[in-house]
Amino acid sequence: MITRTRYLFFDIDGTIARHYEPIPERVARAIGKCRAAGHKAFLCTARTWCDLHPALFEPGFDGVIAGAGAQVVVEGEEIFHRYLPEDLLARTVEEIRSHAFSGVLEGTYQIYLVPGDVPLTADFPVLSEKTPVTAELRIEKFTIHTNDSEHIRRVLAALPCLKEWYDVYPNNEGSLVEFVGKGITKESGMSRVLSYYRASREDSVAFGDSRNDLGALSYAGFGVAMGNAPEKVRQAADYVTGTFEEDGVALALERLGFCGL
Repeated sequence: MITRTRYLFFDIDGTIARHYEPIPERVARAIGKCRAAGHKAFLCTARTWCDLHPALFEPGFDGVIAGAGAQVVVEGEEIFHRYLPEDLLARTVEEIRSHAFSGVLEGTYQIYLVPGDVPLTADFPVLSEKTPVTAELRIEKFTIHTNDSEHIRRVLAALPCLKEWYDVYPNNEGSLVEFVGKGITKESGMSRVLSYYRASREDSVAFGDSRNDLGALSYAGFGVAMGNAPEKVRQAADYVTGTFEEDGVALALERLGFCGL
């Protein structure tokens, strides 16, 4: 019997899984043990719903924060969902095209490519210039793909107007920069989950490895950074676990005592 339910929020890429691979067996088993012990587990990801492949759900989760907070589903019930407004989306696509940047529009039901100077190899439909850019696309966020960190700096310098409307998150490798609408964050999604359960922020635990996890790690009652995370992310955490290759999430869950007896 547990005396205190913990609400565990797991980033996906670089934390519990990579690309389209399944969650490592030890990590999946540890998450399952946490739920069996009475804790609640949630995916907390920048991926939109259509990019969550079935294998990710195999350990069992009590809910999902998707689109970096744009969509929140708890116990099978959608409690929040926000898309980019049509006028902002149209302006964004116009800006991406005018600079020949390579954009990926991430929607709830579909992801679209906006081809530019960096090749996009993903197997998603191309948003042609004849396709109407409307709210019906259900876009939650977008990324611009880059060659390196210097390229990211050039993108941000060329698109200062976008920084007025979006929070900006370069990834660890310098291969893309993520744009999420102002006011939409992983931590805002966590707050909505906790409100649903009438739970305390102090009972939340967040796991992450990237700059876009900084807010979640700081907001949570206890933040766990992966050993492979950048120094700034590790400094923001209460605990630094092993790397992804070392099954760091499982190590943390076991050592922190969330897996039960």
